Order: sequence, then C-alpha cells, then structure tokens
Amino acid sequence: MTYYGLTKVFTLLKPPSIDVQYPHMYDNDKPEFNAIQRGHQNMLESHYAQLWLMSLAGLKYPIATAVAGFVWSLGRIVYAKGYTASDPKRRLYGTILFAPAGFATIGLAGAFALALLGYID
Repeated sequence: MTYYGLTKVFTLLKPPSIDVQYPHMYDNDKPEFNAIQRGHQNMLESHYAQLWLMSLAGLKYPIATAVAGFVWSLGRIVYAKGYTASDPKRRLYGTILFAPAGFATIGLAGAFALALLGYID
C-alpha cells in the first residue's frame, strides 16, 4: 500500500511542463510522462501477485517474509524513481533490490506449500 501511494504521488506531482490530459495514457510528444506512466504500470503488473505470495509465505515465515516484502517495496520505489529519471537505465538499481526479494518470497511461499503437503517441516 505504501508503494502504491508513493507512486501515485510521483505521478500526480509530475512537472507542470508535462501537460497530458486524462484519460490519455501515453503522449508521443511527452516522453517524460510516458516514463512515469510505464514505471507505475510496471509495478501494478506484479504488485498483487507479490501481495498474495507474501500473505501465504507469512503464515509460516513471518519475519523472513516481512524482510523480503520491505526490500521488494524499497526496490520498487528505487525502480520507479530510476525509470522517471532522464536515463531509464537507472531503473536497474531498483531491479537489483526487488528481483531477489521477489524470488525469495516465491521460495518462501513454495516452502510453505511443501510444509502443508508434509514434504518438509
């Protein structure tokens, strides 16, 4: 929820020089707005899957899941800020944070599923 709120603020606080009227999602004449919009949409593509995985994994591994969720959220914020920068390649700094945290959450949810099935303790 915090990440969603921050990206919404970043989108709403776009520079006044970007004059794209809603409901247009993209404007070929405004590449800075397009970068902000793509960064926000990119987060929405994986946000709900991450929340579901964290909900499941947190039932058995609450501390590890909370740490992974915090690192994932921090990485997504860094990713969004890097994507909206003048050089979109700066988004890779956020990827270094959120990708391993996302894989850790997948592993924790998988371990929880295996524990439910009785394969591991």
